[in-house]
Amino acid sequence: MQSPAGRTLIAIIAVVVVIVAGVSGFVIYRNDSSSKSSSISLDTASLVYVNDSSGQSIAVNLANSDSFVYLPNSLGGSLVINHSLKRIVSLIPSVTTTLYALGAYNRTVVGVDQYSTYPTPPPDVKVIYIEETSFSVEEIANLSPDAVMSTTGYFTPQVINQIVNVLNIPFFIFDPNNMTQIEHQNSELGNLTNTYSNATKVNAWMNENLAILHSDTSRIHGNETSVFYDLGPGSVGLYTAGNNTFINIIFSLDHLRNVVTESGYPDLSSSQIENLTPQWIVLDQYYNQSSFNQSVPGYLSQIHDHAIRIANDNFMNENDFRTIYILFWLGEKFYPDYISLDNVTSFSGYTGIHLSPSPEEGINGTA
Repeated sequence: MQSPAGRTLIAIIAVVVVIVAGVSGFVIYRNDSSSKSSSISLDTASLVYVNDSSGQSIAVNLANSDSFVYLPNSLGGSLVINHSLKRIVSLIPSVTTTLYALGAYNRTVVGVDQYSTYPTPPPDVKVIYIEETSFSVEEIANLSPDAVMSTTGYFTPQVINQIVNVLNIPFFIFDPNNMTQIEHQNSELGNLTNTYSNATKVNAWMNENLAILHSDTSRIHGNETSVFYDLGPGSVGLYTAGNNTFINIIFSLDHLRNVVTESGYPDLSSSQIENLTPQWIVLDQYYNQSSFNQSVPGYLSQIHDHAIRIANDNFMNENDFRTIYILFWLGEKFYPDYISLDNVTSFSGYTGIHLSPSPEEGINGTA
């Protein structure tokens, strides 16, 4: 799901504004006034077929992770991959990191966006700055990829059309919205890159730790702690995350009660927030006390001892396997007698892949 936080990427298409989370900075794309999106025909598919080394065809159902692929018109409505993808441009951090966890990064990734900072791109991986003033599809064309990967809302139909129907490159859109869909994303990327066995190990690691978390939270008795997530100043007061958001799923798994019951990412006034009376407030990394005081005067002073700041909130917004770490980290902050980040089992013990620096590094913070 998407949030209107400070690292939001905004795509403006006609009069529709789409707000997307999980990246740092703002990118604004506007339609060329001479081009109408309705004139662009983009074929999509949920099923992709991968022919393995034995000649058998594996059907990869992207719909399981709420994902799909834009197909070049020249393919006639279907995509068949021989063996696996060999050259990938990943323009979304969650996919980039997952490819690394699967062991596919070093042999398949040829380009990443500037927000894909883990792992640190080596010299032979092109960093593509997806900003309006500098982004050019020629940068992608020069890498000769057999696939581009991103998520919903990053690019206008015009840009997607250039990549798909001018360059003839399939454009995968990954958009998992819960833990089950993240596991499907792992499996789908595993099938596409011939690393499915590692994907099953990553999923096993996730499930083991979700079971540990469930066992830990089952010992919590009494009322759940109520929280409010500050996503930064809005036009009315503060943006926050409500129902039908990935952030709310994290709260639910940690037995935290989100005081905001509205769907999506509402902009709430000072009086609305005060009436919700949360016990704790979760602050993202872009928290600014002066802006907060202006948006919600007097409120911070009431709960200044009950604020937790997330120094790297990408873990709250990038929907991938590393969500396990934020679940335990955040749970420990609220229920230290029951939940501990130290209880997370070794990732390398499952996959043989050492994540360095460890995914949990950088999420610790104070208000």
